[in-house]
Parts: sequence; C-alpha cells; structure tokens
Amino acid sequence: MWIYDREQTPMPAAGELRLLPWTTDTGKPCYLNGDPGSSLSRYADEIEEAQLGDGDQALKRLVSVLGGKPTADADDETTLAAKETAVALSNVLRVADSRGARLPDADAAGITYGGTYRDDDDSAS
Repeated sequence: MWIYDREQTPMPAAGELRLLPWTTDTGKPCYLNGDPGSSLSRYADEIEEAQLGDGDQALKRLVSVLGGKPTADADDETTLAAKETAVALSNVLRVADSRGARLPDADAAGITYGGTYRDDDDSAS
C-alpha cells in the first residue's frame, strides 16, 4: 500500500504537468503533459472523483466504528477502518494538490481564502 507523501512528490508549476491520481508500480508519481480535455485527462478526473467517494465512505466507516467519538482502543475493525481512512485521505490530498497546482496564482489574481472551522460544540455560541 503506497501512501501519497506531499513532501516527497515533486509538484509541477501551474499550467505545466498534471499530477495524476495514480502512481507507478513502485509508487512514483505519474504526470500528464497534454490537453486538459483529452481522454486520459477525463479518465483522471473520473478516478479523482472515485477517490473522493472512497474518502467519504472510509470516513463514514471510521465514524461508525468509533461510535461517533475517538477511542484509544484498537481492535481489528478499528485498525482496518483507520487504514482505509489513511489511504482515502492520502488520495484526497493527491487530488487537492493536483487541482491546486493547475489553478492560476491566487495572489496574482487577487483571490483570498478565508475559511473557518466550526466544531459542533461551537454551534451554541
């Protein structure tokens, strides 16, 4: 099982190569240099969408196994769910980095990002 490592994967500059959502048999990154509307690019889009779905399913499984709260106990089911979550989140990071690298420079375009994290316990305040 190869896990995507953001620090070890060279990210091409925006507009150059596209990091694909799969690796070689030895875990090396694959890149696409070509038309964003090509059949290979569309196939990569489909794989990315499936990987996002995998992440959603794995997260729901983990939450279900943990009973909605984290636990220090790790039985076989918990271990399996945690591994699936790690793989799925690895794929999500790959998708996010690939898409982010294809976006124009946010600072040059005057785009600002501002998100907030809201814990469910914060909803009363």
